[in-house]
Amino acid sequence: AMQTVGWGLYLASSWTWCIGMFLPILLLRWWGWPGFLAFAIPNVLGCTLFGYVLTPDASLAFTRRFGAWIRIFAAATIAYQVGFLLLAGPAAALAVAAPLTLALLLADRSTVLRTGGAFMATGAAAWLASVALFTQLGAGVLPNLPSAGTLAPGSLVWAAPFMAFGFLLCPYLDPTFHLALQRTPSRHAFAVFGAAFTAMLLFTAAYSDVSPGSASVPNAVLWHWGLQTTFTMIAVTAAMRGLEPVAWLGGSRGLAVGLVVAACMALGWNYGCERWLPALAAELRPPSGAVPGEATYLRWLGLYGVLFPGMVLLGLRGVPGLVMALALVSAGVLAEFGMIGGRFPLLAVAVAVLVSASLWPRRPIQETREMAPSESR
Repeated sequence: AMQTVGWGLYLASSWTWCIGMFLPILLLRWWGWPGFLAFAIPNVLGCTLFGYVLTPDASLAFTRRFGAWIRIFAAATIAYQVGFLLLAGPAAALAVAAPLTLALLLADRSTVLRTGGAFMATGAAAWLASVALFTQLGAGVLPNLPSAGTLAPGSLVWAAPFMAFGFLLCPYLDPTFHLALQRTPSRHAFAVFGAAFTAMLLFTAAYSDVSPGSASVPNAVLWHWGLQTTFTMIAVTAAMRGLEPVAWLGGSRGLAVGLVVAACMALGWNYGCERWLPALAAELRPPSGAVPGEATYLRWLGLYGVLFPGMVLLGLRGVPGLVMALALVSAGVLAEFGMIGGRFPLLAVAVAVLVSASLWPRRPIQETREMAPSESR
């Protein structure tokens, strides 16, 4: 029972990152509490079902088949946390997160594999610490969440499928979910996760009146952001190192350079491109524009709404590579103008493109029948 609860709390901490700690703020401002529910329900449900849909053997087969994709997902997620910490305020957390992340990338794989129990306990402790910070902050604005926001309520109908599509499929590329499923003695750890992660989302709703990057952010919130993003970076790195090496990616160690490059590109985009793109095209202004770095944050989010879930769906369906690439690029362009430009019907069209591409006929597989020795004549 302790192992089951421990792995559930570990998952709640590993999945509490800059999406769950910031996106609800934007959704509550855009659509009120209906937007929050459209985000929270598929998020909790999709991750919880992961542990009941897959078996440990199926998880192991999935990681062997899509190991390269899982590493790309992990690298993007770690870089996303770096960008969030530098933009939202608690950048000092990188003084802890960055060295530990690099150390895990460069450590011997067998050493990382032996530390699974320690990471489970650390994740449980991180969740308990966030609960203590939640208690310190109090209910905040949680009892008075708005029922409407700055955007038309009808536009949520188009954005909701986009969020559901991403949150129902992205967990399958998260290495921490596969690690927990393969290590926990009971799949009910994912039910524990569902309850524990819901508490973290309520924490986000409680401070949804703050403006990231400003001096008015409570210390409890800054500590929560720093703690959870730090643990996510470490946990994702350690879980990723537990997968089989991928030669053409240079192995897990080779991703260290990729992470640094991705983080620099994200910062360059935020401080450079994001400032002149709205002036270049009005269609690329974010929906509210009131939060520093909002456009960059939403573009990163597009990876988890289009690219990664699309890879899972089309990969499992065996769609040919060219068709998959065309579908992902088309959906990405639609998501760019749909989310950044506030044309939310395009988000539903992006999902429809990916679902339609998944119906593409599979490439026929020719089976070769081996002849038994007695049939050789």
